[in-house]
Amino acid sequence: IVQDDDYLGAIRFMADDGNDIATPGASIAAAVDGTPGVDDMPTRLMFATALDGTSAPVDRLRIASTGGIFVGSHVAHAKAEGPDGYGISIDQEDGDDGAILCLHGKA
Repeated sequence: IVQDDDYLGAIRFMADDGNDIATPGASIAAAVDGTPGVDDMPTRLMFATALDGTSAPVDRLRIASTGGIFVGSHVAHAKAEGPDGYGISIDQEDGDDGAILCLHGKA
């Protein structure tokens, strides 16, 4: 039986760096994000990339089971509006420097 933080699966992207074919560049992973129960599996998705000069991907984007979006070490809020307020809004919660993306209107 799985528990909070147990990994459910991952896709790892690796390439030949001239030394071997086991150097990771990026990954997408899923993990239990809360207490699972009967027909209840709260899950988060984590997207990781490696910086230039490193071989260890680190989390860059995380989607929590609650729908919260974490970008780097920042918490961002995203919401899709509709049916009359088409679009998406993303802002940052912690007040650090960052970008705010708002797209509204019909495509």
